[in-house]
Amino acid sequence: MKFNYWTVRVKPTPASVTRLGVGVIVGDSENNSFGFRFLNTLGAKLRTFPSSRGAQIQIAQLKKMLQDAANEEPTLDLQIKPSPRELLNLAVERWNNLVLIDPPNVVSANSLEEAADFLFDKLIFPGESRAQPERVRATVKNCYRGEARLRQFLVSEPRLILSDWAEQKFDVGVVKEDQVLDLNRVLSLDTQSRSQLSESLQVFTYRMQEFREDGAELKVAKARLVISKDVPVVLTTPAQDPAHTLEHNLELLSTYQSPWANLGIKILEVEHLATHVASLAQKV
Repeated sequence: MKFNYWTVRVKPTPASVTRLGVGVIVGDSENNSFGFRFLNTLGAKLRTFPSSRGAQIQIAQLKKMLQDAANEEPTLDLQIKPSPRELLNLAVERWNNLVLIDPPNVVSANSLEEAADFLFDKLIFPGESRAQPERVRATVKNCYRGEARLRQFLVSEPRLILSDWAEQKFDVGVVKEDQVLDLNRVLSLDTQSRSQLSESLQVFTYRMQEFREDGAELKVAKARLVISKDVPVVLTTPAQDPAHTLEHNLELLSTYQSPWANLGIKILEVEHLATHVASLAQKV
């Protein structure tokens, strides 16, 4: 079954750029049923936010509005009352201060409750799903370290300096003397909403296009190297398993296959990285 869902995020202050995911709302368009899950520790999570109290009040009001709208029995009352979906659409358009509701996306699940649990665990709850990118990063670094010929040339978290205000961080680099042989970045697919992932991929693609056209410097520890425009760039992803990855994120990733290929960026699932690393070791 297909369900719509909305992610809910909070800003420390109305003018802040920072956002914290706090909950998900899931709706069944066929029977107008809705469910939601929010962090139980919301107060603790927002404790350091200057506008914490206001955000908590706004979220409590949102929950009540949804519950009231979903429980409204059909009547002949001529007064028009908004449905939960209409309330959410209004919130997406108008709530832009402390609490933000992202535009709706679609997820597949067997039930509304299963969809809410899946999305909450993947996008909001700071548990197992949040650890996934770190596990992949550890696997990637161990894969490179496993090649004895590469070990002495590995650098951790090199940064591509494109200008005084723009840079791109990578997780692993292979640098032999002043020659950069490889740059690898881990891409998370499960811990971001579609809008967050889309923005992240757009920024990365723009920076890589700028790098391929104009070149850049690589910051390694305190040193800076002027590097070739054609340095190999690898994006490593977790296993792209539809059963465990948000469907819309896989679809979004597929739209970048062609642009990245044109920029000479290789996309590898983590279990296929060893072949790439072994080939790289042969060139050192």
